[in-house]
Amino acid sequence: MLVNVRDLVAADGIQLRAETRSELSGMCPVCGGHDRFRVWPGEGEQGKWMCRNCERHGDAIDYLQYAHGMSFPEAARAAGRYDLATADDRDLRAQERQSRAPEPPTWAPSAESFPCREWQAKAGAFVAWCHERLMSDAARLDWLREARGLSLDTIRSARLGHNPSDLYRDCTLWGLEPGGKPKMRLPAGIIIPAYRGDEIIRVRVRLDNPKEGDPRYWAVRGSSLAPLIVGTEADTVVVVESDLDALLVAQETGASVVSLGSATARPDAAAYDMLQRAGAVFVSLDSDEAGGKAAWRWWRTHLPTATILPIPPEYGKDHTEAYKAGMSLRDWLDIGLEIRAGGMAATDEQSDAAPSDSTAFLPAGNVEPPEAHQRIEDEQSERMAATQIQTSPRASNAEVSRKPVPAPVRGAGPAITPPSDHADVVSERAAILEGDGGMARVPAEREAVQEVGPCFVCGGGRFWVSRWGVVNCMACHPPADPKLIERNISIHV
Repeated sequence: MLVNVRDLVAADGIQLRAETRSELSGMCPVCGGHDRFRVWPGEGEQGKWMCRNCERHGDAIDYLQYAHGMSFPEAARAAGRYDLATADDRDLRAQERQSRAPEPPTWAPSAESFPCREWQAKAGAFVAWCHERLMSDAARLDWLREARGLSLDTIRSARLGHNPSDLYRDCTLWGLEPGGKPKMRLPAGIIIPAYRGDEIIRVRVRLDNPKEGDPRYWAVRGSSLAPLIVGTEADTVVVVESDLDALLVAQETGASVVSLGSATARPDAAAYDMLQRAGAVFVSLDSDEAGGKAAWRWWRTHLPTATILPIPPEYGKDHTEAYKAGMSLRDWLDIGLEIRAGGMAATDEQSDAAPSDSTAFLPAGNVEPPEAHQRIEDEQSERMAATQIQTSPRASNAEVSRKPVPAPVRGAGPAITPPSDHADVVSERAAILEGDGGMARVPAEREAVQEVGPCFVCGGGRFWVSRWGVVNCMACHPPADPKLIERNISIHV
């Protein structure tokens, strides 16, 4: 007879109280928390449970494994699932859950949408006026050069400006509907326009003095949500978050750059088409939690030929911080190109030798066998050792030394150590559980590892999650530094 998880919890002496008609709450048998443990007796065949403090959840079998430390066969028998207590229990379990798994979410880029002609005329005049104010403001120009690393030529070509004070204009004169607010705000700050061809499509402001609760960047009402595209050549394209970072990367590397505006923003149809046509695409969102996870999960699904190329954490979280810390963005991109070239060459060799099914589906930009990785690492180390400290030309009088980017370190993240097939499958499953299943990232990772099972190579059940959200086998891909470990996951094998 199948045992409901509510009865298992009650058998452990835990009193459950009704929160709603379908949800019960009580003390967690593991962490002892009183307000974060929930049970849903009517969910599935045997009910569901979750502890928000432990970040664990599951069914009756999962409860017995977690709360009592049972092996999978022991928990299956105790829960009445004798059909799963076999030698092939993990495969059956994975098949059972996969049959209930939702379809992966679909995505299509939004079509280009430009503001009306009245808005473009007013915005163009406003940008021109702000550009004149900036070019006569020595203090602001010095800030852009010293704090943001932008040369005078870059400032001019990007038509950056400065609005010295908050202005309010009639919406209707800009071709906009009042919508309850007849006046639109043009806040004080650095003006960053975005163009498609000769048409202005967006005006973003880096606020001089943001109020409490205000974002640092403000889009002028009526602006398009399309990303900023710097450059027209599609040979090498870098994807970043910040518009000012985009200008700096383009200036220092010569690559085209797409600025999304945030880690969760997506390219529109024009930007996506440019990325698909590019010879090499490097996704380099900020090295924080939002940036890292977005870079790894979304882009690897929708643009699998892209290569994840984060900023080394020791240099900061974004490109400007890295530049100011002395890192050469040109060398950083060169390393990315070498990593990508090594992965593609390895893939070509594998295709000539009839690759196995486990590697044939992997994208060329992210494939990097250990021997290819080691070769790139050795060559890059030799090149860096022979490179003299460079000086990056800047518009200011103070020349700043550029340190070479450190050679790739094994285990430092998805752009440095590509995942195994097991990591690919786990990451895809976790993304589905998180996106469609509504689960938090940590329990989604644990659930995905439980479903996929042990490492495909060594059969081990101990894994570590990197800062970039990649689940790695502890035996096959140990971390180069314990600081790279975000958390550990273990399963019974």
